[in-house]
Amino acid sequence: MKKKIAILMCLMASIGITYATGVVQGKIIDKNLGKALSEVNIQVWDTNSGTSSASNGTYRFELEPGIYQIEFSYMGFENSLRTVNIKEGKNIELNIQMLSIALSIDEVVVTASKTSEHLSEVPGRVDVISIKEINSDAAKTADDLLTQLSGVNVDRSMGIFGSSVVSIRGIVGGEQGRILVLQDGTPINKSDGGSVNWNRINVNNIQKIEVFKGPGSSIYGSNAMGGVINILSKKNTEKGIHGYANTEFGTYNTWSENISVGGRFNEGTKGFYWNLAANNRTSDGYIDVPLEERSEYTTKIGLKEFGVNARIGYDIDARNNVELTYNFYDDERGQGEQIQSEQIREHDTHFLQGKWQGAKGLFNWNLSAFYQHEDYMTIREKQKNNVYTRWDVDSKRNDMGTFLNIVTELYRHRITFGGDLKQGKVNGADVYQTSTDIVRNIGSMNDFAFYLQDKYTISENLKITAGIRFDRIHFHDGEFSIDGMTGETDFMEDFVGDLEEHNWTSFTPKAAIHYDFTHKINMYMAWSKGFRAPTLDDLCRSGLISGGFKIANPDLGPESVHSFEWGMNMGIGSKLKIMPGVYYMKGTDFMYYLGTGEFIMGGKKAVLRKENITEVSIFGADLDVKYQFNDHLNLYANYTYTHSKINKFDDKPDLEGKSLTYTPEHMLNAGFNVEHKIANLSVNFHYQDKRYRDDENEDVLADFGTFDVKLWKEIKFENKCMKSVNIYLDVNNLMDHTYMVYDDQISMGRFITFGASVFF
Repeated sequence: MKKKIAILMCLMASIGITYATGVVQGKIIDKNLGKALSEVNIQVWDTNSGTSSASNGTYRFELEPGIYQIEFSYMGFENSLRTVNIKEGKNIELNIQMLSIALSIDEVVVTASKTSEHLSEVPGRVDVISIKEINSDAAKTADDLLTQLSGVNVDRSMGIFGSSVVSIRGIVGGEQGRILVLQDGTPINKSDGGSVNWNRINVNNIQKIEVFKGPGSSIYGSNAMGGVINILSKKNTEKGIHGYANTEFGTYNTWSENISVGGRFNEGTKGFYWNLAANNRTSDGYIDVPLEERSEYTTKIGLKEFGVNARIGYDIDARNNVELTYNFYDDERGQGEQIQSEQIREHDTHFLQGKWQGAKGLFNWNLSAFYQHEDYMTIREKQKNNVYTRWDVDSKRNDMGTFLNIVTELYRHRITFGGDLKQGKVNGADVYQTSTDIVRNIGSMNDFAFYLQDKYTISENLKITAGIRFDRIHFHDGEFSIDGMTGETDFMEDFVGDLEEHNWTSFTPKAAIHYDFTHKINMYMAWSKGFRAPTLDDLCRSGLISGGFKIANPDLGPESVHSFEWGMNMGIGSKLKIMPGVYYMKGTDFMYYLGTGEFIMGGKKAVLRKENITEVSIFGADLDVKYQFNDHLNLYANYTYTHSKINKFDDKPDLEGKSLTYTPEHMLNAGFNVEHKIANLSVNFHYQDKRYRDDENEDVLADFGTFDVKLWKEIKFENKCMKSVNIYLDVNNLMDHTYMVYDDQISMGRFITFGASVFF
């Protein structure tokens, strides 16, 4: 009996030892002055664990046994990163001396390699838009926040009333699908056309944005051919209920309301957290047609939009977390013309995301899944020779997928590997209201992929990265058909039928080297390959477009780009940061519309088909400069040069040597931010060179420059019910510069907003 009791006691002891925690504690001081630093943010990488220092600079928290990286960050000081080995039941004394600087030269990012790492360690260019910069920006949409970044071109001439295409380093050419956009690590590009509905992303819910420039296909696959944009949401970290309420009034009788309520049930690293947010915006809009082009059918391009976002999560422990997010968005935007029914575009979007971030031993993982459904509807009508025609575009777009990413540290290696499984579907129809015609386009695309990347530390200063990804893409169940055919659609009869299935494979490698000269100066060189699969719209939809009548091409293959890049990050003194970069990209099998030689509708419309026919090149350079004048004033400026060219076009040799469409050669951004006890002020200037709208480089969009200004005042309260009130005035396009967007459309001009927010 005694023997059994002894064995039981040993087992109980071993269990207790297994779950025994260790303590990390210490004091944080200013290295120059020797003063204690309070409220220093302390975060354990790849966990939910963290705390802040007390008024005397001390801190203390518990961790389970294991190897951790702990980051200490404080505004105005360099971040400090330490590695600790927590042993069973042992205490670690970790005192930190932080070096005071006026400008931080480092930050932790996750987008470049799907794992946490410092900007100074990334062998590529990553720009970060922090919560502080978001709050000081006059932007009304998520993509507007990107306009001040070097190498990023945002095509949103019609402000909140239009849609947007975001380009990085000139690679897009009017097609958003060449840039991958993530929301909390989940892709939101639609398989149907590769587009992103930037309007549905609520700016008030964004914690920060990370922009990786250059091909990211070795980790992310298709759509990451030109870069990756990751929009990271806010998360409740404090116990209790918190939130805000906001209202705005602006030009064109624009009203906006936002509310967000969320909380956390427990202190520390365990327990539930939640958030519920809603936003609504309406506007009368403006007439976007020049006075001399207006007709009796011209009307304003107003808008109505509404969105809801719900999130619930549970921190199992410091290293394991599960989370579920649901987003609904509904909008209606006018098209500027009304004959019998107002011509509108409408999106009803449901987005559901679940993820599990976990760790055990040497392994960290992220398992996630998503489902995105969009009901897209457009009302179109025309009046010709006293004959009225109306057709409604009704397209149901579904995207879903699951992703697994695993990271482990083995000696000097940081190994990242994982796999993706995605599917996209479209079931679209042009439903004629004035006849019996229904024109259908249907198709599906599956993508299976796996990848492996290794970051090897040769020495403290020298690191190399190498990786490769394999994708297999399957297009199937493609169909183009017409029900109830009449004279409205009989010109499409020759293109009706089932579409051939097709499979494509792609290998996308990457190699890079990174060298630290000092802790403030580093350099990198990188080579990578990117690719983009064709969209379902190009594979299975035939129909009228602006340049003619396009027919589906199920044989269309992926396009690819090889990229070579060099860059530096230089911190000079305690206030100045300079970041130059040079890059060259060579694209092959680029997709362009090519005339088949046929014409329809009495010879009025050329028949076009998208083909893999061109070779292009892009040479560019960018320079970023940031300067912190003092604690209250910081300044920035950046310049981008992009020279794009069509190198080879067998079927249209006259286009060889021409520039790519929608790619400005020069861009310049500059601005400053002033923080004062009376009020805060930010001023941003953006200049964009001319762009070509057509392949022949004859249709030119003129260059322009705009000033955006924000003036705001935050009033803080010392009570439990209300934390602060923020009152602000935003002015977009201060000088009211207007310009032609298309032959028959003009830009929005000056837009003024007055708003107030209450935080509780």
